Amino acid sequence: CKKFDPIWDKFMTEKPDDVQCNKVEAADKPNDVEVAGYPTIMLTNNGQKVAELEERTVEGLKALCNKI
Repeated sequence: CKKFDPIWDKFMTEKPDDVQCNKVEAADKPNDVEVAGYPTIMLTNNGQKVAELEERTVEGLKALCNKI
């Protein structure tokens, strides 16, 4: 998880303004959200999982946003 922090921080400065992102710690995640490993980055819509991050890079995060 610590290795991903710099990638996340850079993405947060470059993401589109209309994209909302939240960082949720494992202890605070909803019970109905299944997580296979950490960090798990997913796109949700109204609490439903739409897609999961495939490439843990800034470009991968941007591609995930484009799936909206």
